[in-house]
Amino acid sequence: MRVFAACSLLCVSIARTSAAQQGSVQVTAAAQSIQGDPRRTVGQAPLEPDLGVSWLRPGTRFGLLQMELRGTRRGDLPHVGKAFFSLRDFKLRGANWSIDAGDTFFSPAIGDYRFANLSTPSITFAGSSVSARTTRAAAGMIVGRATATRNLFGTDPDTVDQGLAIARASYKATDRVELFTRASHVRTGALDQYNSPIAVSDQGGFAARWIATPWVHVIADGSVVSYRRRGGESREVDGSGLAGASLLLARGWIQVNAARFSPGELPILSQPLNDRQTLFAAGELDAFARLRVFGGWESFRSNLHPEDSSAARPSVASDGSRGFAGARTPIGSRSSVALRFEAGDRRSRIVDRSLPSLSDTGTLTAEWQTNAGAVSGVARYARRQNVESQSQSTSYTIDDSSTHLFVTLSQRTQLFGTAVATRTAARDGGGSTFWQIGGGGQTQLLDRSLWLRGEGTVSRNVDILSTLAVPQQSLNVGLNGEIARNVILGLNVNADRLVTPNATGASWVSRSTLRITRSFQTAAARTPTSIASMARHSGTGSIAGVVFSDWNANGRQEPGEAFLENIPIRLSELGSSTTSKSGDFGFINVPIGLQQVGIDLSALPVDFDPPAIPHVQLQLGRNETKRVAFGLVPLNTVSGTVILDANGNGTVDPGETPMDGAVVVLDAGARSEQVRKGRFKFDAVRSGDHTIELVIDSLPAGASPAGETQISIALTQAQPTADVQFLVTRQPRPETRRVFAPPPSAPRSAPPPTAATNRPAAAAPASPPSRKADARPAANAISRAAVPAPARSEGEGFAVQIIALNDPSRARDAVAELKAAGLPAYLVEPPASDPDGPYRVRLGRYATRADAEAAATALEKSRGEKYWVIKER
Repeated sequence: MRVFAACSLLCVSIARTSAAQQGSVQVTAAAQSIQGDPRRTVGQAPLEPDLGVSWLRPGTRFGLLQMELRGTRRGDLPHVGKAFFSLRDFKLRGANWSIDAGDTFFSPAIGDYRFANLSTPSITFAGSSVSARTTRAAAGMIVGRATATRNLFGTDPDTVDQGLAIARASYKATDRVELFTRASHVRTGALDQYNSPIAVSDQGGFAARWIATPWVHVIADGSVVSYRRRGGESREVDGSGLAGASLLLARGWIQVNAARFSPGELPILSQPLNDRQTLFAAGELDAFARLRVFGGWESFRSNLHPEDSSAARPSVASDGSRGFAGARTPIGSRSSVALRFEAGDRRSRIVDRSLPSLSDTGTLTAEWQTNAGAVSGVARYARRQNVESQSQSTSYTIDDSSTHLFVTLSQRTQLFGTAVATRTAARDGGGSTFWQIGGGGQTQLLDRSLWLRGEGTVSRNVDILSTLAVPQQSLNVGLNGEIARNVILGLNVNADRLVTPNATGASWVSRSTLRITRSFQTAAARTPTSIASMARHSGTGSIAGVVFSDWNANGRQEPGEAFLENIPIRLSELGSSTTSKSGDFGFINVPIGLQQVGIDLSALPVDFDPPAIPHVQLQLGRNETKRVAFGLVPLNTVSGTVILDANGNGTVDPGETPMDGAVVVLDAGARSEQVRKGRFKFDAVRSGDHTIELVIDSLPAGASPAGETQISIALTQAQPTADVQFLVTRQPRPETRRVFAPPPSAPRSAPPPTAATNRPAAAAPASPPSRKADARPAANAISRAAVPAPARSEGEGFAVQIIALNDPSRARDAVAELKAAGLPAYLVEPPASDPDGPYRVRLGRYATRADAEAAATALEKSRGEKYWVIKER
């Protein structure tokens, strides 16, 4: 039945691809072969095959459609492995719906709270799930049976006798309060080789998240659990609970929580959060400008109710605790050192044991990292001491040291090496020594993304008591990458040689993995049939290309710059398309002659800037295929703080307060931001080099900078965001400076306007503060005829940001003056969640980005100032 259903889904889906606007079919063939010493390969299949077909159809009328079907082998017989069908984000009755069926997964609700000590893996199951969401509410239902993965490739889920039924819902009551509820039923039968102490569990719970500020989240979660243990006859009623908070500080973070999980808490395979209680606290903090400290502690107890169990094999209660602390500091501009100490129970202690036992482990770790141009490296040393009060043989000390180096010879060639040494000394005189040395390199072949990698290692483990050496050597060779367009090869071979004591000869084992993936674009964007028919007498051709993330804005795709999905592409006036998951697009049946293809700027996602040349013209010949590539520049975030250095020592000390009212400019005044509550932020900043400058004249009377007023930063793929800090001291001074020049129309005796600044887009770029502070937009200087009239958009659209003010009356006056000049101005008030936010004056709303940019250009020519187009919802 499972084979028939999966094949039916595949056939129906592929039969309808002809109607798709754009999509792809991916065929994968893979196999693993294990050969060698039968003493070491026992229980492993000599050949493990894997075949698969997946289909993706983005942007369909009913949402995103995805399907996958895998073929594997169990024993000596072929077997249908993973079968998956998904239809996501289709709209019905004002909600976005998603349906998943087959072998799929879900994440437990506790993981959504993102506490570091309560993370839980995804749970795989065979069944179906349905979910719906609106702007404020979401609900979902999951029904199926738990699965466990059998083969190397993770494509052969084994359905076990454990039924699941889970319902969840959430509601955003306000911008700061979210409510959650859930219910579940889990029934477990015979699990064969797997183990579960709970036979049946029913649960119902409620939770709330309070977002006190964007940096402070408070969680409260509670549920009632009714369960029956395996082998028992009566049900037990218990409860689970969680209370905790996450605090994101200006210079670090803190998490604290207390949790108790009933033995019947969602007793599904691979779900670790049940039958235990815990108390946890951890955090990190920049204690000084170049010193970051961190630490944490957790105490736990497991097997909460062994005395209540009527099962044949009751559990035993145990507890334990561990703590850690450390610090990191940079050395120069390219190196850093970290120290970490950890201590506590190595294993949990039996609570009611008559003879107390001690199993304590302490670890001290020192680490050095460097990135000196073409060479990067890590050196680490750790000393671990374990004390067992009842066993001298298991009380030992481990000294562990390792070094790793990576050398970039060129963009096509890299070398690497590693060395590891470990010595274990037991208190009873026993112990062992282990060392390993290895190295290798990788190089890019031809002009394709095809990499050849080789690595060899030599290791030896020497037993101190017997003085017997156990040498081992291994060799790894891999060839991975694109061997032809849309054809990916993965070939990896590992061979190792092990010499064991008291054995004749050496034991060899080789493991080889081969994977070939071929992608087919099932529905390239076609030009309209009428145009294609008109061009048949002269012929047609094709245009294909890729879109990638161009982090350094050099127009060339380099290693690490990934392909981009769902980027809009337009071919003259003939048609449009979006890029596939692999970043490519295509147009067929294109009339020969001069054609223009490029990024559709009217629908470009707000996370990217277009390339310097967003469109190219191609001379297309008969039956010719022209290929192009476009690199989009990612937009990132720059944020920072302005702190009042009360004691003037040049560092931020505990208790020193943030300073408000100052103005910070980006790239010599291209954009500006006023500091509020000590913080500022620029969104939508292009990757590359930038400067952040604190405007001295914007500081309050008596205040002056205590350090650098201009900081250079680099936004890269490795570091897409930046956080900077300015220090300010305050001293009395006789004069009072005016931050901004008064408006030309205002009397000379008029006081300067209150703080005003354009904010990035949401923050729109602004000119230097001296020009942007004027709340009056000089509407009489704008030519109404020069500004295109907006085409109103009921859904998402685009707008031109004019100004952002803290004074609502001045903002409304600005809107009135713009409207009096015949311009489509409107006011965006701050949301209830940010009552101190600015009042934004905008023009629009325009249906496309191109229309909004035309309006911004007209305003810039009229006023001589820079404006920014933003996406309006």
